[in-house]
Amino acid sequence: INMKDILLPKNDIVFQTLFTRGKESITKSLIENILKIKISKLDLDRSKDLLNDNTKDKNGRLDLRAVIDDNIECNIEVQMATHKKMLERFLYYWAKIYTANLETGDEYKKLRKTISIIIVNENIERLREIKEACTKWRIIEEKYKNIILTDYFQLAIIELPKAIEEYKKNKEDGMLQWMMFLDNPEGVEVEKIMEKNEEIKEAKNELNR
Repeated sequence: INMKDILLPKNDIVFQTLFTRGKESITKSLIENILKIKISKLDLDRSKDLLNDNTKDKNGRLDLRAVIDDNIECNIEVQMATHKKMLERFLYYWAKIYTANLETGDEYKKLRKTISIIIVNENIERLREIKEACTKWRIIEEKYKNIILTDYFQLAIIELPKAIEEYKKNKEDGMLQWMMFLDNPEGVEVEKIMEKNEEIKEAKNELNR
């Protein structure tokens, strides 16, 4: 195989194929390292189409959709280019997933905690003052900023250029290691990462395949 011909995993089509048709351990490791949680069960057998009963409503299609431990909805999107209404689009997709499990007549207890993870190939102008690569957003009270209204809403945004810079200072962070892989799986640094990170090594083998 000519390594120069390998497509980048941050390409949305390649990302979908690698993490939804690959081995569960790859996707599990990626999500665990981004959210800093331990996952016991991961269900990837979910429709990625966000359809509407109302034909006038806008439909959508996710890059990756999973259910964590039977009760947390999670989706991951890879965005190669930024645009002015990108953040609003992220919120729209989160809302579609949050309501996807609720049908007419259902009780609200069927609603689940919903987490959207967005990986962006470029820095976001709105977040220029934040140095960290990964920011996590919730609903907080304007004055009492330590009070979260509900933990059912969470949006995580990862800016790849910031992640690459942050990795230079924190090479042991699993989330940053995954971002290095997504950005350039053929890089020398990724070769070093694979010596210790079995899941990224497995992802590279799956990408080659």
